[in-house]
Amino acid sequence: MEDEGASPRELVVEACRRDQPHLIEQVLKGMEGKSNEEVAEFFNGVTDSMGNHALHICATYGSGYTMDCLFDIQYFECDPLTRLDKDTPLHTAVRYANEKDRELGLEMIEMMCEAGCDPRVKNKHGQKPADLVYNNPEIKSILQQTEYVLAEGLRDAPDNGSVHDSANDRSRNFRFLHGTVTQLDHTGRNVTVSFPANDTTDTIDFHALVIATGASTPSPLLGLNRDVGDLRENWIAFRKALSTAKSILISGGGPAGVETAGELGEHLNGRAWWFRSKLANPKVPITVVTSGPQILPLLRPSLASLAEQYLAQVGVTVIKSARVQNVAPNADSKDALTAKTTVTLEDGQALEADLYIPATGTRANAGFIDPSLLTPDGRVDTNPSTLRVDKAGPRVYAIGDVSSWARPTVHFIVEAIPVLCANMNRDLLLAAGEDEGSAGEDRLFKEDTRETQLVPIGKSKGVGAAMGYRLPSFLVWLMKGRDYWLWTTEKLWSGRQWSKKL
Repeated sequence: MEDEGASPRELVVEACRRDQPHLIEQVLKGMEGKSNEEVAEFFNGVTDSMGNHALHICATYGSGYTMDCLFDIQYFECDPLTRLDKDTPLHTAVRYANEKDRELGLEMIEMMCEAGCDPRVKNKHGQKPADLVYNNPEIKSILQQTEYVLAEGLRDAPDNGSVHDSANDRSRNFRFLHGTVTQLDHTGRNVTVSFPANDTTDTIDFHALVIATGASTPSPLLGLNRDVGDLRENWIAFRKALSTAKSILISGGGPAGVETAGELGEHLNGRAWWFRSKLANPKVPITVVTSGPQILPLLRPSLASLAEQYLAQVGVTVIKSARVQNVAPNADSKDALTAKTTVTLEDGQALEADLYIPATGTRANAGFIDPSLLTPDGRVDTNPSTLRVDKAGPRVYAIGDVSSWARPTVHFIVEAIPVLCANMNRDLLLAAGEDEGSAGEDRLFKEDTRETQLVPIGKSKGVGAAMGYRLPSFLVWLMKGRDYWLWTTEKLWSGRQWSKKL
């Protein structure tokens, strides 16, 4: 169905059928200026030709992302009834789990119960959702537990159905502080936070703690070392200097250094013709220096050699087995980003460049943590299976670049977050008095150590492997090189990537 020309009602129905929450956002944008009550009245009145409301349609098609988006609408009705059988959306979701997808059905039912759907409501046949469950004790248990919570008045529930105020409910459960953690006291179980805006500090106790402070990069161009304003300012200064640069030097032969060299090389020098293995007389010579015997050390030597050939085609020269001894001016100085730089190698060779980009890995942002909790390379010593920081006491976890749990790649982090959350959930249940059987077992992360890395080089080339299999250059470009996976960021930053449990 084409969006253009469709009515708002048709867009909502289509979003629920095809799990396209951006259509819901499109409708909401068109209703700017209307009150929350008017918006809710519209969405609560949307039905398809069979009399199914928006939540029924989502539950019929397994559209969990759109369902979650609907729950964020203030005063959204969670328990509308179908025209024929007077089923609630929970009835429909149970049927979906019985007949189509048990796991996805379970995820939707958990979301619906948390959002305020009432499993006590019976359809015209006198059946509650739990009565329809077939051979799925986990779903039945969730529905029965929610019935108990509502019956005992442990959660507010209106007499006639339930009106959901998800956005407000969620915001009340969060306290956002914009500051810098300066100390973690894992024995006293608190953190000290400084707030530069008003020159104050605060000590905050914690029951559970997730350390996800990431890492800093040697170059301010390659990471969010401070804030977005600082990053934007650095990029503007670099781009201005790039227009007059006659030479560029990059230290580091990992993906960051190689990708940066490839992008700058093709942007400034173009690409050699297909029958030439090296670009003759590049406009801006670019040099990559690496301390290892090859660039891209995680890939097999043949792929590293191919990457070097692709770099040569865009005017990049690689110097291997050469360690940087000294940089002048110091790379940490404010002017180093755009200053003419002299880099001295361990063998005494001096290299001069108009622009210098250090791309020699990262440094974990763990300066606020007791050294007893850190590994020799400065990362948080983390259990690689459970993501717990065992030395720090109960309910402390670490993930991402600051953690030692695994090689910090995006796909590992995506896989590890459900593991961390499941284990935290288990630990919180145990701390609240649940028995081991009810809390379930630990969920374990296992790092896939097979050769996996994709490295685009310029606008159309790249080298890489996935799960131990070499990938052709075209596939590397197709999978990553077109936009460096920017299309994934919305779901990652919003959390929608994990709105359905993995």
